[in-house]
Amino acid sequence: MSPVSEDGTAISKEQVKQMLQRDATSNKTSAVINQVIGAIIGCILLFLALYLNFQDNQRDMSILSLLGYSQKEIRKMQVYVYRPIVWAAFMITLIPGILTARAVQKALSIAIQDYMPFGIHVNAILLLFVFLNVIYQMVEIVFSIGISRVCRKRNLNENSAL
Repeated sequence: MSPVSEDGTAISKEQVKQMLQRDATSNKTSAVINQVIGAIIGCILLFLALYLNFQDNQRDMSILSLLGYSQKEIRKMQVYVYRPIVWAAFMITLIPGILTARAVQKALSIAIQDYMPFGIHVNAILLLFVFLNVIYQMVEIVFSIGISRVCRKRNLNENSAL
């Protein structure tokens, strides 16, 4: 006995397989789109957090420059100190993030009544860690340019480097 569609016509097994394959492809595409959007938003949030910190520290950078500190020393004190903090935050939030993702995926799987396996790969976690460091390195480069602009101005009242 063949399944019957909503309009009352019989559906073959091949048609059912094609419909399921089309749905699976659509789900994979939307999952990739969601991951890319999440990564972009994460990058923007990381950049904004560091940018706000940079804006708050511009006056300190000017004072350090006037006191004779080199740009490299200022970068060590104002920018480079956050890399270990980012690493620690990554390590601390890794397990809660995985548990949250697993719970969301399980709830979604139940809601759509379709089994979606949850997988974690060490390579994916390492790639994520490398990607986080690449983003942080780009932010450091942008802020190093800003620090050099602040140091060149040497004006405590007017600092808008970035």
